[in-house]
Amino acid sequence: MKVGEYMNLEEVIKVLNDIYKEPLQYEKKRHIVFWYDAEGEFLEDIDTLELENVRLLKLTNNNYFYIRYELEKVDTTSNILIYANMEKPSPRENWLLDIYKYSVEFSTDKTTVMMRDLNIKDPSLKPVLKKYSKFFSNKERYAAFKRFYMEEYTEDNIHIAVLSVLCKLSIPNFEEVTKVLLKEYLSEDKRYKDNIEKFGDMNAFWDLASKYYGYNLEEKTIGKLMILLSITDFDDKVNKELPKSYTNYISNKKSNCVIFINHFMNNREDAIYYKKLSDKVAEAIKLESSLAKWNDEDFIECDTFRYFDKRVINKLTDLLISGASEFEKYKNTINKRKSLNWYLDYKNYYEAIEEAIELFRIKNDLESIKEKSPYEMMEAYYNNGDMSYYLIDKAYRKFYTAYDKINNKDVLYSLMEKVEDTYTNWYLDDLSIKWSTSIKTDLKATWNIPGVISQKNFYSNFIEPHSLKNERVFVIISDALRYDCAKELCDDLNIERKGTATIDVLQGVLPSYTKLGMASLLPYKNISLNDNNEVYIDEVSAEGTENRNKILKSKNNDSIAVTYKEIENLHISEYRSLFSGKKVIYIYHNVIDARGDNASTEREVFDAVEDTFVELKQLINNLVIRLKASNIYITSDHGFLYRRGIIKTTESLKFDTDEKYGRRYAISNNYEEKQGTLTFSMDYILGENSNKYVTVPRGEVRFAKQGAGCNYVHGGSMLQEIVIPVIKFKNSKGEGKNINNHVEVEMTTISKKITTPRFSINFFQKEKVEDKKLPLILKAYFEDSEGNIISNELSIFADSKSSNAEDRIYKERFSLKSITYNKNAKYYLVLVEDESEIKNEYARYEFIIDIAIQDDFGF
Repeated sequence: MKVGEYMNLEEVIKVLNDIYKEPLQYEKKRHIVFWYDAEGEFLEDIDTLELENVRLLKLTNNNYFYIRYELEKVDTTSNILIYANMEKPSPRENWLLDIYKYSVEFSTDKTTVMMRDLNIKDPSLKPVLKKYSKFFSNKERYAAFKRFYMEEYTEDNIHIAVLSVLCKLSIPNFEEVTKVLLKEYLSEDKRYKDNIEKFGDMNAFWDLASKYYGYNLEEKTIGKLMILLSITDFDDKVNKELPKSYTNYISNKKSNCVIFINHFMNNREDAIYYKKLSDKVAEAIKLESSLAKWNDEDFIECDTFRYFDKRVINKLTDLLISGASEFEKYKNTINKRKSLNWYLDYKNYYEAIEEAIELFRIKNDLESIKEKSPYEMMEAYYNNGDMSYYLIDKAYRKFYTAYDKINNKDVLYSLMEKVEDTYTNWYLDDLSIKWSTSIKTDLKATWNIPGVISQKNFYSNFIEPHSLKNERVFVIISDALRYDCAKELCDDLNIERKGTATIDVLQGVLPSYTKLGMASLLPYKNISLNDNNEVYIDEVSAEGTENRNKILKSKNNDSIAVTYKEIENLHISEYRSLFSGKKVIYIYHNVIDARGDNASTEREVFDAVEDTFVELKQLINNLVIRLKASNIYITSDHGFLYRRGIIKTTESLKFDTDEKYGRRYAISNNYEEKQGTLTFSMDYILGENSNKYVTVPRGEVRFAKQGAGCNYVHGGSMLQEIVIPVIKFKNSKGEGKNINNHVEVEMTTISKKITTPRFSINFFQKEKVEDKKLPLILKAYFEDSEGNIISNELSIFADSKSSNAEDRIYKERFSLKSITYNKNAKYYLVLVEDESEIKNEYARYEFIIDIAIQDDFGF
């Protein structure tokens, strides 16, 4: 049978016979079917119907008593068809209403046929369906409606299903219908709204909007609906009375509005539309001027509008520029924003501010750089806890890594100037004066800091012991991997990988440049310089991978030197073949220096550090997985100095010499100490009576030299250049990355009974983030026993590094949908891991929901 057509006689007989064959229910002894044929279409055929074991009775306006007598006295067992060539009477005028109530009505009109096809048994829904005759006249629309397979038909459910079909949804869902119309509001194409007006009922949408979201404004517009939803959400998230002009837009269905906004803003596909709409709302309600007198604390955890993040960023920036120093408070403010909607849009702003906070914190706590012995100053640089000088270099580097990604740099420009001034005029200037004085006073002309292993002893101290035990050892030399960068990499390896990473330091060679630095990491008997200051090891040039391979083999024939680029894209079989039988493997990696030493790309040096982390982690992963590498060292030939600001002429030193020199060093055959410089004998590495001397500028100034590119330099004696990191990574048994190494989170709220529609639940991060313990990001929400989400969805960022347990408590506020809850049913708080497309369930807690006072619940 086709919907939209009347039935023919054969179809009538088939359907009626099917009805009479249905099993009897509710203690019925027979089937009684009423058929009202007001148009008399089957009047002539009624007597010819061939129905199996069915008695035909004809009802008229004058024989009600006769029919009742036949049914209740004469024949109480036969299946009966009551045919009436008349309109169905109203209940008040229907003298057989009691019998009709427990019988079945058969009809050949479109709506009744459709109700039977959809298994809709409630006759009161017929007018609702009939209203949508134009909608159901289309086969595709009808098929889409039928595919919803609704378990329960109500008037609201039918309205929602029709709207969902017209909005091209795969399930009937009023929240999704609302989102479709809101998203369409941003477009000139209003096809969905037009479809509803042509084939559905826009008034039905507004009735549902009133029931679900409390939209009772006289003007029915999609834009006003978004204003109401947004302001209601805003009102829920602040502990302050909203401006009077907003009060008409605060809904009495607060929970549903809050949940709608939460789902809208947190859906990956919908978020972009939400942000555009919320911007329009903020402009329409004059949000910025309306809240001008509010304190930041009034909305610190509100994320309805981007305005709040912009204001927090501006406030933190102003405080830092002013010299205010409540650094923990500022960090806590940023942490509160991390789990909120707009954080990712302003992530780079927040990260830049966090690094500025760290830089100013150290300055505030240190007050000044202390002049001590070279060894003590070196210890203060890398081994003084959270007061270590290298953390200043790291904060400066990470500040610019984030700052460079910001589109509107004007927002943080003044903060950037203060960061630059602090780093240059406080830290570098102070450090350079104290350090230069210290090494000049204590070391004289000898480049040797007592108590620190020299870079020239790297092979003998770290690599040779493995060779003597016939152990395989890998050495990764990353050009210009400065200590602060290496320490960050070391920390990441400890968290991310099975195994243990430790970091040591070496006193780098002087001049701290690639040729000599690379040579010092190789095995040798003698290192020498020719007339052009080219470096040789035992008469073999130390320049280039091929020569370094020869030098390694002269010490251990089972050695090999390769570049990262040579092996980057090798297949596993090629990997294994290349390194088969090799005991000492040197791998040369060059990203930081390659970009920093080029005038056109030196501004990208901090980005190069981030790229280096990615490549070195992948390299280590390949060595562990493909070659089962156990002993891996990561080190560098030299560090570097980098300042973003313009290097002034006064910060350059004229160095009048005919010898070859760089911006941070000069090598000569005579000892001559000029004003503003330090000179050291190179006997420390070339041997006695080498007659070679290296002159470097005092501090971090540059030698004046023609050509671009002087922000990124190395070659001198500053700690950033000569503190050489050595990471030793010892792989544990078992390959790959750490598994289940995230911190643990548990719910700590004792009561498992919910009695209000909006409530808070506490979660506890059981351990702090540190070595081998990664942060954990969870999504939390409530669902019913059938898996339907019944609350807002919240993010929990368990990333605290604090040893104080109170700092690791997260208080999250939930809102439940405005539906009827059964206090005897089971409901669940669900935590899922939120770091990938696959949402793995993390924990599930059973709750009872017993809301005595409905608040904004119920329609």
